[in-house]
Amino acid sequence: MERMEELLHWIWMAEALGAGSRLGIVLLREFGTIGKIYRQKAESVEKWKFLNRKEQNVAAEMLRHKSLEPAEKILQKCTELGIRLVHYEELGYPESLRSLPNAPLLLYYKGNLPLIDKRFTTAVVGTRKMSDYGRNMAYSMGYGLAAGGAVVISGMALGVDSMAMMGALDAGGITVGVLGCGVDIVYPREHVQVYRRILECGGCILSEYAPGTEPDGRHFPVRNRIISGLSDAGVVVEGDARSGSLITAKHLIYQGRKLFAVPGQVGVPGAEGPNNLIRDGALPAVTAEDILCEFTYMFPDSIHMGAAHQAYRRLNLENASRQTMSATGVGARNSRNYVGEGTYGGRNTVPEPPGDITSGSVTGVPAWIYAETAQAVSRSEAPVMPEAAREETVQAEQVPDTGKKKSVLEQLRENLRKQQNPETEQTAKTAGAKKTVKASTSGKTEKRQTEKSSQKDTEKIQPAHKKDTDMLDETELRVYNSMKPNVPMMPDELVANGFSIGQVMAAMTSLEMAGVIEAGSGGYFLRTDPDDLPVVLVEDTELEDNTRHD
Repeated sequence: MERMEELLHWIWMAEALGAGSRLGIVLLREFGTIGKIYRQKAESVEKWKFLNRKEQNVAAEMLRHKSLEPAEKILQKCTELGIRLVHYEELGYPESLRSLPNAPLLLYYKGNLPLIDKRFTTAVVGTRKMSDYGRNMAYSMGYGLAAGGAVVISGMALGVDSMAMMGALDAGGITVGVLGCGVDIVYPREHVQVYRRILECGGCILSEYAPGTEPDGRHFPVRNRIISGLSDAGVVVEGDARSGSLITAKHLIYQGRKLFAVPGQVGVPGAEGPNNLIRDGALPAVTAEDILCEFTYMFPDSIHMGAAHQAYRRLNLENASRQTMSATGVGARNSRNYVGEGTYGGRNTVPEPPGDITSGSVTGVPAWIYAETAQAVSRSEAPVMPEAAREETVQAEQVPDTGKKKSVLEQLRENLRKQQNPETEQTAKTAGAKKTVKASTSGKTEKRQTEKSSQKDTEKIQPAHKKDTDMLDETELRVYNSMKPNVPMMPDELVANGFSIGQVMAAMTSLEMAGVIEAGSGGYFLRTDPDDLPVVLVEDTELEDNTRHD
């Protein structure tokens, strides 16, 4: 009887405050128990200085309406439909959700709520309008994660969400579907088989909304914080730049969870979301093993990398994902068939694959691009020539051929050399011409002397990996001169010299590209030997003057 009354109080407060409110947690921390909150009077709310004016109004309105009759109807409906409840203060409530400032006060669920706090849990989310690539990747992620011992959590939405859940169930795992409506409502309506399979396989359908609550667009962003809150990590499989799955990604970041994303083809709308996340710092995930390996040290008893690897080797991904989609109805609404045809990035047509690269038949793409690519491939696959034949070929290539048009790649290389170091280019041409003449008229002895002479001439020229130093800016030169020759230094040591960490890391990248520093193990950077430098970059006195000026 005591728990029955307690549950009624929890239902009362959850319904009064609404899903996603932080006020309930604030009141619990202040008064300790739900019973004490229920016994408060509306008139005393004005004295609660720990609440702002808006929160005081909401709390006062809640305390003015203490009738438990609506809560009794909800509890009666739960009993009739076999729906279970767990409130914020019970042992069965997921500990990971308690850390949220707006944790759900009450959870309704059907099935078996797994021991989430003792198992590795991963959210897999993505677009409803998945492509064939998204279908395969979602299925493989769910399958591999479950085979490796993870619990897959998702929103049971059309497309990627349910495809990942079906992959997990096919692998023998369990899943948790978090709804934006009552757990007695199958949403989307196409997922009757998905709903049934989750429960039959020992999984759970969960929501903070009372039974009978209809789906509403405003519910899903609020629901997403529970998906992320139940998860140790999350992966976004596919979605455009405005996909709802990115809301879950934001919740994962705010809640301190590790975020992964599946790389997609650049330029395809469905790949914008994951690719943008990777650019902004998310970890790329090509297989489920990329996610599992990050948590083996935290869950050594439940994560099994070997099992995940073996599962991938046995999996016929294309056939398995198609068969599962056909059997369960997982797909995209208004699509022409079960594999989501016509839903690539929300477009109505499937993009045609490119034609033969040697023909240049793709509309809008110059034919020479494919011709150059084909020639480069054929050259790289050509057999190795004997030494004598190679020398004859080199000499023949050095003879100017005005009738032969240079390739685009050759023109780019030549222009780049001229722009970066015109003197070096001219010297190299002269040395190469002299070497060719002497090689054709002299014996082996003269040839060796010519090569030695050419080598000495080259030593006088700025080395190729040093030629970009004139492109360095003042900050990069100052950072370079702050480093001691042949003494490994960490970026933090340079920050102490008056630079910001951003300036140091940007300068290190440019200096390494210029060839004047080298990156070592452990995050150290090493300035190259000064005797190897072509020029003096910045005088030490100039560095001191600039430092004082700053």
